[in-house]
Amino acid sequence: MHKRIAELPNVRFRADMRYEWRKTIGGISHQIIEKDPEVFIKKLSDYKKQLKHNSNNVISTVEKKPKESHILIDLCWAYHKLNRVGKIKQNSAERHEDVLKGHLNTLTQDITAYTKNDIQDFLNNVKGHRNAVYCYYNLKNVFAEATENGIIKRNIIATLKKPPNPVKKGSWIDLAGQRKILETYQNSTVGKEILFYLMTGCRLEEAYNTIIDFDKRIAKITRTKTEDSGIATTYVPLSKAFCDIIQPDWESMFNREQRKPQYLSELITKFLVSNGITGKTTHDIRHTFSSNVYYLGTDPKRHQYLMGHTSIKMTYDTYTTLDLSVTKEDVLNLYGDLYPIF
Repeated sequence: MHKRIAELPNVRFRADMRYEWRKTIGGISHQIIEKDPEVFIKKLSDYKKQLKHNSNNVISTVEKKPKESHILIDLCWAYHKLNRVGKIKQNSAERHEDVLKGHLNTLTQDITAYTKNDIQDFLNNVKGHRNAVYCYYNLKNVFAEATENGIIKRNIIATLKKPPNPVKKGSWIDLAGQRKILETYQNSTVGKEILFYLMTGCRLEEAYNTIIDFDKRIAKITRTKTEDSGIATTYVPLSKAFCDIIQPDWESMFNREQRKPQYLSELITKFLVSNGITGKTTHDIRHTFSSNVYYLGTDPKRHQYLMGHTSIKMTYDTYTTLDLSVTKEDVLNLYGDLYPIF
């Protein structure tokens, strides 16, 4: 074989006394056959130059796919947009977006940089049990998906425990705390919204979709947890005294455009704290309604219906606080005619 040709890769000297260069590039076979060694060398050089030129043109004309970010907060947003937006209830999606914009927005490192202890410490420092739970589910989902997609080799938080609820079940605001609310509620919209929760026992988000017939004095409450209660709608009677208080302000109350449920929850907590009522949340007001209804002597089945439960056991054991020192007269003396006759 010609000395210069012998140094070239992918070249052989054929039985028919000709030189052959053969190479497969990108699944395509390329070949040059020539008898004259000098002509063969020139043809091969020109052909390789042409291949390189064509390859550069392809790279420059094809839009490169942007590298997917492995930053933890970016992965959280990507999961949210793909699996939640338009696929779950609006209020739940908004709640997830709130923690994405707030608490989770601090997770700005590559997902591979975090340890289980890092995530646990992060959850321990999230203010508000519900916020911590939403952060927990976001991270559980994203780490699981990242494992499936090969972004991380092992799901380090697969055994991470759900943040415990520090609020004792069945908690309520005692009569002294309720008295403070009744003394100050009329000074603000949020005070009247708290009074609404005390009179209806609905959940935080349910108030936003409640329809009130002021002529019939009925609140139509669409339940947000029908999978637990089995009841889609509950009609709660209202007193004339209560309707007279909230009707002038009803259009401005529970305005989702002005403030979302999470923000209202924070305002309610601040209102309670300003009245010396600590360690209580919006959901404790639901417990308080249930307890007051019990003290007023409401029939158990009606009590269960007003709470939207499928079981009286849930109504009594979880949502009703039994204080043997509290009587029906105590509640009536405190609220006057604000509560209807259930």
